[in-house]
Amino acid sequence: MGISFYGDYLKKVRERAGISQEKLAEGIINLQSLNRIENNRAGVSPGTFQALTSKCGAPTEVFPLFPDWDDFNCFYELYKAEMWLGSWQTKEVYNCLQEVEKTGFAGNAIYYQKWLYYQAALHMRNGDTNYEEIMSILQCALKITKEKLSFEDIKHEFLTVNEIMILTAIAKISFMEGNNSDCLLICSQLSTYLENVALSYKEKADLILGVQKIYVLYLIRNKEYLEAMNEASLLRDNSLLSISEKHMIEAAFLFGLTKYLTGETKDGIHFIKTAYYSGEAIESQFATVANEILNVLNIEINELKNVIVPSEKKDNFAMPDINRKVELRTVECDYYSDDVITLGRLIHQKRKDQKLSMKVLCQGLCSISALSKIENGTLQPDIFLARSLIQRLGMSDEPFTFYASERETRQYKLEWRISGESRYNLQNISILLDEMKKEITEKDIIFKQFYTDNLIFFGEESKEKNLLILENIKITLPGFCLDKINEYRLSKNELSYVVSYCMMLRREVSVTKAIKGLYGLLDYINQFFVDDLLKNSMIGIILATITGALSVQKRSDEIMELMPMFKQKIIYGHTHCLPFIYEPITDIYIEKNKENQIDRYCKYSYYLGELHKIKASKTFLKNVEKKIGRDIDI
Repeated sequence: MGISFYGDYLKKVRERAGISQEKLAEGIINLQSLNRIENNRAGVSPGTFQALTSKCGAPTEVFPLFPDWDDFNCFYELYKAEMWLGSWQTKEVYNCLQEVEKTGFAGNAIYYQKWLYYQAALHMRNGDTNYEEIMSILQCALKITKEKLSFEDIKHEFLTVNEIMILTAIAKISFMEGNNSDCLLICSQLSTYLENVALSYKEKADLILGVQKIYVLYLIRNKEYLEAMNEASLLRDNSLLSISEKHMIEAAFLFGLTKYLTGETKDGIHFIKTAYYSGEAIESQFATVANEILNVLNIEINELKNVIVPSEKKDNFAMPDINRKVELRTVECDYYSDDVITLGRLIHQKRKDQKLSMKVLCQGLCSISALSKIENGTLQPDIFLARSLIQRLGMSDEPFTFYASERETRQYKLEWRISGESRYNLQNISILLDEMKKEITEKDIIFKQFYTDNLIFFGEESKEKNLLILENIKITLPGFCLDKINEYRLSKNELSYVVSYCMMLRREVSVTKAIKGLYGLLDYINQFFVDDLLKNSMIGIILATITGALSVQKRSDEIMELMPMFKQKIIYGHTHCLPFIYEPITDIYIEKNKENQIDRYCKYSYYLGELHKIKASKTFLKNVEKKIGRDIDI
């Protein structure tokens, strides 16, 4: 999205990595195609482009040209599969993979490789124990780009992100099958490799955490418990700071297990229960997977008996047929082909599909004239404008955003850091705000709006913060009125500002007005957010805020009416919101005197709070016990 001629970028990172065209093309694309791409005479599928850049050890978050709509849909569905996989929602992963298969993998070997990896990962997360078949899927996937690979020399290879993920999964299956030597060899080689590549922070952190989880298991099997605990402690801390939450439950489990094995029995059981109950709270198969790990390690923990009985697998997914013939081709494209999906064409088509006027889409962001030029490809928008336009169309920009300039990269990192720090480390907010202020120029309208919202929300106490937040919203949504929210289109950040506004309405003006506004936000999301990726990034915080406000007014029936929304797998990246949803639900069951439900939702809220280091979780538990006049068996 941030570069017009990404062939220049590819050539630059290839030369910086010291890799020849022949070596880079090997297993991914033919040499003639790579030469045309580097000389900006041809485009290429983003899946292929990501494979090429990551093989050079360079950041792969990029929006190049999509050869056609099949390629776009395949790329996007695979990203959604990754999202659902991270939140342990296996049925949704399966559905996404089915959609990818319908496209014929867009004829792209890299998409087929990723599809095979996700198939294997799906079965692993579903608690399947047919390790021989899973290993066959992974080996088939690896051979697509690496026909021959020696585990002893991985650190000297040029690896794609796909290959790193596949090798990490092979290490996990090797561990489950008792093959310690391959498990350790792959983990150590990948660790060395990842230390020396310049992938983006998000990619690199995620890959390192994946390897680290398996290394902890290896250390436990070899009874190196103290070292395992040190590694697991680091794993837990890093998983909390990671952009993705997908490693957190496993990290808590491994941390608890290593504490238990080093003699810290009470703390160990606490963290293991944190993982088990957090996994159950999001309706996952985690307990099944964790219990299988304990079986493989031959570890029996009497204190865990009957804590959570692993449910039978909700779905028995068929293994993919890896012996079938799949028609694949080298995917490159002509920049000027009518089939090519550019950023401008994507925005234009999605806007037309939704019968949305230019005026509504771009208001407050850019002129109609500028949007017209973006749509016809004569103007390249800056990163923040491009993101906002895509999000206003109800889509997530995350799968295909490339942060081209150094300044935009710094701004993006600060945006992510302040979002993370606001959850785990409030004392650093003022430092980050100062850093953000230094990065703002007169042209940075959208980034400045983000900075201002955080400054108001986290800054010193002052009266009428709600009015300050409202004025900030009006920078990109002129004349904004909460009662008329459906007349606008909002980006993810703009939507979060409106949530902040409702929070301040509740605090400073009226709980009733805040609730009305939050209901309006729910209606807006259900009407205009066409994609789960974007919906899941916001709906958790909205539901947490609205249930809290409803509980203040004792509107229990309305909270219970929202319960189906809590079951729609809306928790990806937002499990930190769930304790604040389950707390008022616990209170409702206290009023109804339903003992089993009280214990269940109290444990969910408490342990999810512990998972995220939310200090108020212990206070919540004590309050529940006081209300019911007995202890909860935590």
